[in-house]
Amino acid sequence: MSNCILRRSVAVVFAGILGLGVRELFAEPPRVLLLGDAGSEGQVRGALRSAGHDVVYGGLYYEWNGVDPDVDDFDVVVYLDAIDYGYGLLPAADAAVSAFVAAGGGLVITEWSTYDDHHDYLSPGISALMPVTAPVGGCDYESTWHVLDPTHQLAGWLPPAWRDAAGYSIVVPHANATVVIESAGGNPMLTYRTDVGGRVVHSTTI
Repeated sequence: MSNCILRRSVAVVFAGILGLGVRELFAEPPRVLLLGDAGSEGQVRGALRSAGHDVVYGGLYYEWNGVDPDVDDFDVVVYLDAIDYGYGLLPAADAAVSAFVAAGGGLVITEWSTYDDHHDYLSPGISALMPVTAPVGGCDYESTWHVLDPTHQLAGWLPPAWRDAAGYSIVVPHANATVVIESAGGNPMLTYRTDVGGRVVHSTTI
């Protein structure tokens, strides 16, 4: 992992947020709880606010206490795990997000969460929600990304394919997950599952 120097791209995460369908589910702009990773939060917060989302920054993901802000005041949790990795949520935060998703809340988690899961850093509740796993804990750089279903709500506004220089995790989808975007080599790049209550989206990069 030490050789996997991150190159950031917000395109896919941004697509995942828009594609959660929250605009259709809620009359008001959806409230997003953003958990940062000491590097990505400013860029992502700006992109979400530009899209009309009501965003509250809850602090670094590994410092949030699970109580303040209260996750039940939100529609979606965006859990950034890209710049500062190697940690998990605090136990109370892990329990809060797990209960939130079980009750139908949306969760978007990014990048090195699978690396953290592979090395047992990821919190157990979040680990159980992941749409993908990283059996080898590896990564790669730069690929052509292909949208498998251009009409899918998670990616309908994206071009059918594009070249991206960002680093990404090498992952395998969960049996109950759906892959929306994959690399030229068939690596899942944007994946989600709904069998855990709400929709959980994983992006291999940010």
